[in-house]
Order: sequence, then C-alpha cells, then structure tokens
Amino acid sequence: MQIISPVFKKMPTSHKIAYISVMVALSVIVNMYSVDIAGGFIKLSFVSAVCVIAGALFGPVYGFAIGFLGDLLAFMVMASGFAYSPFIGISNGMYSAIAGLVFMLFKNRGLFIKVLISTIIAYFICTLFISSLSIYILFGTRYTFWVFILRRIIFQTPVSIVNAVVIYLLLKSMVSIKFFKVSVS
Repeated sequence: MQIISPVFKKMPTSHKIAYISVMVALSVIVNMYSVDIAGGFIKLSFVSAVCVIAGALFGPVYGFAIGFLGDLLAFMVMASGFAYSPFIGISNGMYSAIAGLVFMLFKNRGLFIKVLISTIIAYFICTLFISSLSIYILFGTRYTFWVFILRRIIFQTPVSIVNAVVIYLLLKSMVSIKFFKVSVS
C-alpha cells in the first residue's frame, strides 16, 4: 500500500509544493474562524472538512502535515493568550491521515462511502478522544472527563454532520477536474 497519493507522487516537485502550500493556507484560514450557533454553544468550524479533503487528495502523510501545520500556523497568527496544545494539531493531522488511509484502502468504493467512513472514524478518534482530552487537560472543567465527553458528543455531532455534507459536496464537485477525478473518485 502506498502512503502517498499515486497522482500526487507523479507530480513535479514545484507542483507538490504549490498544492501543499495552498492547502496549508486554507487550513490556517479555517482554523482561525468559526461561526457561533445557538448562542455560542456550538461553534461551526470547517477545519475537519479541509483536513479530510487534504487527506483524500494527497494521502495520509502529506495530509497529516497539512492538518498539523494549518493548526500550528493559525495559532502563531492568532494566538489568543492560551498555551498552544500540540495535541489539537495532532488531532487535525490525524483527521487528514485517517481520510487519506480510508480513501486509499477503499479506492474501489463510492465517494459517499469513503467520506462517511473517514468522517465517522476521525470523529471518534480525533474529535471525541484526542481533541477532547487535550481541551480537558488544557482548560480543565468542573465535570469529570466522561461528562465532558458527553457534552462534546451533544455539541460536536451536528458540526461533524454538517462537515461531512460539506466534504461530500466539495469532493463531488471537484471530481470534474482531471487531477481530483483520479484522486478521489
């Protein structure tokens, strides 16, 4: 099994650098902004959408780098007075790596199945475990970890569903472009 997208592997180095740079920049932008919903109880962010798309297009290795660097650089640009948590960056990178692996392992499956499998696996591993543990350790709470996880499930599930729909629609629209057609379909 190749851990780098075969289409991406064949590209000239200058194209690889350009594509990765654009995806890192996009990752930085979505890491810096979110939309408050329900009076601020839910933050709608498209970080996971960019991470899954990066993993699907470039494979797990480059996808991980894009997810991690996007989080790190966004923190450097917009530090809010809190300490940086590398576990959030690792979570974003893992989101991309999981998507990259799923898209490679299930290459004969339809786009919907690949998006569904990658977002569900990444939701449980990255959103509910790695990110939640990092936030819990970093900020603490008066609740136990398991109550904190339950609250995250309630508030993060709708966000993950919206992201899965966005991922599917974006990738489906990208299929008409030659490079993306070979990579994600």
